[in-house]
Order: sequence, then C-alpha cells, then structure tokens
Amino acid sequence: MVADQEFRQGAGKIVNATLRIQEEKDMRTIARVELQKQMSKANVGQMLAAVMMGALPAIGLLNFQRLKLDALQWIGFCILTLLAALFLVNVALYRYYLHGLSGEISREED
Repeated sequence: MVADQEFRQGAGKIVNATLRIQEEKDMRTIARVELQKQMSKANVGQMLAAVMMGALPAIGLLNFQRLKLDALQWIGFCILTLLAALFLVNVALYRYYLHGLSGEISREED
C-alpha cells in the first residue's frame, strides 16, 4: 500500500515536471514570436542598440534577407557593429589595466 502510494507520487512528480517543461517551451515559443514581430518592425539602428543593451541572443533571430538594406546601410551597420565590439574590448582592457586579475584596485604604498 505504501509502495503503491510512493509509486503514484513519483509518477505524478514526473508528469508535473513534464508539464512544466512543456509550458516553458510554449512560453519560449510565444516570446520568440513576439521578439520576431518587434524585430521586423525595428530599423537597423534600433536592432544594434538592442544588441548593445544586452539582447545579444536576439541577433540570431535577425533575418537579414527581410531587411531590404542598400549597400550604404550595410556598410554603416558593419561599421557600427565593429565600433561597438571595439568599445566593449576597450572597456574590458581598461578594467583589466585598472583592477588587474584580482578585481581589486592596486595601490602603491609610499
């Protein structure tokens, strides 16, 4: 009797976990569709700004074929992306130079 109850509880936990996973997948699908809608409405500058503000996973959803850009806009997009990458590298190097590997501010004793 106790073993049967434990068996049912264990099976119920598996079913609940499976349902939670399915709900999460559904929510991710809804979020992905909403993100694609927003990306299709945005211009290149807005997309680049969003990526720089932390929406890096969204760059995988960019559909460059649908963005009817001429050559000058492509060149501008590439230059802005390169500048953003250089800026992030510059910030990282500055922090490394300022704080070192330990993350602490090094002070010279007089």
